[in-house]
Amino acid sequence: MIEDLLSLSMGRGDILKGEERIFILLDAMRWDLWEFLKERFFGPMANQLRIIGEGALWARLPSTTPRQMEIFDEAIAKDKSQDKNFLKILGIDERIHSEKGGLEHLFRNILQYLQLELTPRLREIPPGKSLIIFSDHGFIENPQFERSDKYRTSRYIHGEDSPFEIIVPWLIIKKL
Repeated sequence: MIEDLLSLSMGRGDILKGEERIFILLDAMRWDLWEFLKERFFGPMANQLRIIGEGALWARLPSTTPRQMEIFDEAIAKDKSQDKNFLKILGIDERIHSEKGGLEHLFRNILQYLQLELTPRLREIPPGKSLIIFSDHGFIENPQFERSDKYRTSRYIHGEDSPFEIIVPWLIIKKL
């Protein structure tokens, strides 16, 4: 569950104990998109960032950003252990609501967006900082989508309970 982000454990106790945590929400990043980004976005940045942990979260229903952030905000308010910085990257969600092409086109579009939007922000973070990157929900292809009616219906949607919408990734990255 999204509230579990505050106490991530890798089997060795709290790997971020005592560290300032920077949370980065990649809104609507589903698992297969994460695998694509791990190779194509984070791979080329291996000299700047190291992935030290990753796993899955279960998004609560409805699988929407307001619902997930309500739960996350409640957990943050209860956790007084240290200051937390929070950054929302909303462009993935914006693209799934506007994209009419296939998944491959959508994923490449998202990659380009993150290269322009997220890369400069990651470069500004001082070395040694720990980042917790996570998603709040995924998305599915709209079963009612009609190519002939592509200007009236969205090709991709979210808010329900399919595995693509509710099993979402988290990762812990160390800035080198």
